[in-house]
Amino acid sequence: MSRSSLLAWSAVLLLVLAWTAAATAADASPEGEAQAILQATGVRGGLVVHLGCGDGRLTAALRAGDAWLVHGLDTDPAAVAKARAAIRGQGVYGPVSVDQFDGTRLPYVDNLVNLVVAEDLGGVPMAEVLRVLAPEGVAYVKSGGAWQKTIKPRPANIDEWPQYLHGADNNAVARDAVVGPPRHLQWVADPSWSRSHMAISTVVSVVTAGGRLFTIEDRATPENPFLPGRFALVARDAFNGLVLWRHELADWEPVTRYIKDIAIQLQRRVVAVGDTVYATPGLAAPVTAFDAATGVVRRTYAGTERTQEFAYDAGVLYLVIGDRMNAAQYNIVKTYAGKGVSLGGSDPKAPFDGTGWRGAYAPETLDKPDAVCAIAAVEAASGKELWRIKNIHAYTACSLAVRGQHAVVQTGQGLVCLNPKTGATRWEVKKSIPSGDGTEANTVVLGDDAVYAQEGKTLCVYALADGSQKWTAPITPCYEKPADLFLAAGAVWTGGVGQPTSYDQKTGRKGDVIQQRMTGPMGHDRCYRNFITDRFYINSKTGGADFVMLDGGKEFPHHWARGTCGMGVLPANGLLYTPPYSCQCSIDCMVNGFNAYAAEPGMASPGQDVPVQRAVRLIKGPAYGEIGNRKSEIGNDSDWPTYRHDGTRGGATAAEVSPRLAPLWKTPFKTVPSAPVVADGKVFV
Repeated sequence: MSRSSLLAWSAVLLLVLAWTAAATAADASPEGEAQAILQATGVRGGLVVHLGCGDGRLTAALRAGDAWLVHGLDTDPAAVAKARAAIRGQGVYGPVSVDQFDGTRLPYVDNLVNLVVAEDLGGVPMAEVLRVLAPEGVAYVKSGGAWQKTIKPRPANIDEWPQYLHGADNNAVARDAVVGPPRHLQWVADPSWSRSHMAISTVVSVVTAGGRLFTIEDRATPENPFLPGRFALVARDAFNGLVLWRHELADWEPVTRYIKDIAIQLQRRVVAVGDTVYATPGLAAPVTAFDAATGVVRRTYAGTERTQEFAYDAGVLYLVIGDRMNAAQYNIVKTYAGKGVSLGGSDPKAPFDGTGWRGAYAPETLDKPDAVCAIAAVEAASGKELWRIKNIHAYTACSLAVRGQHAVVQTGQGLVCLNPKTGATRWEVKKSIPSGDGTEANTVVLGDDAVYAQEGKTLCVYALADGSQKWTAPITPCYEKPADLFLAAGAVWTGGVGQPTSYDQKTGRKGDVIQQRMTGPMGHDRCYRNFITDRFYINSKTGGADFVMLDGGKEFPHHWARGTCGMGVLPANGLLYTPPYSCQCSIDCMVNGFNAYAAEPGMASPGQDVPVQRAVRLIKGPAYGEIGNRKSEIGNDSDWPTYRHDGTRGGATAAEVSPRLAPLWKTPFKTVPSAPVVADGKVFV
């Protein structure tokens, strides 16, 4: 950069700092100062840490809404007590809280905090601040009387997962060198439990972009699998799990649909790109663009009603549109006795009609196995429809793949390559294509110069230029899900119920076969897709998230870390996300809740120890030492002072309770309360 350019940038920086200082001075109240800080930093929600909380007024004011959680820290116990009293007086203690710390180390895991505010760092090194900041988090520190803003850069070696199969090319590979075997909890969030797997999964879809995690999930109670669902599009911070906003969906798939019969198109209803998230906010609702930070609706795309699935590539939304009860729209192929109804993603018996893959229009009713759908391309920025192709027979669920100058679609009648800009057909491969194993849809992936297409139990590879067949190989269907098919670490990888196997992308020559030894305690792998990075094959042969090194085959089994039925886990942002578990398979060893796990850096073998710094963590509060007899027994039988009543964890009391119960009082909560305890005439939750 030239000297003149440096001088110009310096002048801009000084103007920004001067404007911030002037804005702060213009409104010296805590609320005015907090508003100026949030405006200057650009942080729009998440976890805020205020170092040196003082009287707590600025700490409280930094909570700008429900999307914020504020934690104040101070070394002075008197300041902490004063700040707590002030925050309680405002009625916001909980979302805003204050603690004492040692003045040097911040009490957070790595990459957790969105904003650190400090008028004086004291003994806290800037390196410590950057350690706890999430990628693209902000440190706002006063130095020499002026505020200085520091943004933590996003590491180049972590990846996002912006849509169902990672990208529109359907190559579900995380280009993430940090994701690894789970050894640390990054965060835990609701829902803690999922519905029974006799019903639809609680978390249907998960994507992440821009440091945020987006889900479509059921917010109704999971206590009874037949209670009505309450589905919502939920935005969380990807690094600390805080809920930023929710958008209630008008309706969704009935919860009474059996989880293994659910259409995989429901999982392809959310795409996150930069500061925008696209979704269908209802079962037949049009595609809608939301502001990723706030949930405000930016655009509703006319003519996209009944979109069953969609993908995004280079500023264009590619949509599969049709009736949700359309036989061609579902991935499960089952024939009901006496009815001959196919609910499959492809129908190998559907005949050609002389026009190739575009058949004549058939009524969209259950008794027509050759029911149809349409594919459309819509410009995301303007909402302009670029093209639409109607009357597509027997479309294979989630087979639409787009990359560069090619879009490929698989139907029960063959494979078709389109020009993604115009919708014009480039080439066709006409053949009867069976589904994976009679119950599942196929997997189609686009590479640089080839189409890798599962056709039942055969992997067929076609030249992207003209559709000529290059090579074939066997492919093993997975348990209750589409077959594994990945382009990772320079090879083609398949797996499923068989062993992870690689093939040369150009020739199809068989390469490494990883002989995975640990395959229990579950009797089969899970009913959701496996995942892969360029380092690890993440499958579920033990029933959990098992990391197998592509280079060398070392196994890191984790039968206790598993995702929800149908959806599975998600490797992104250097973390492994595991939505709440749905079924009873190997239930004795699961970790419940919506969890994000971090790896241990440098983990080279499954038996490697994780270093843990041990230290006395007892903090003596102001009441310490005031209790005369610390070994005193519970003297009031009507109390229930601790979980399970007392130290024996017996869960029993001698107190008499009337068999005729009537409510005395009630207090609403915004969140699910913890188990109550009772002492001294008070109830604590």
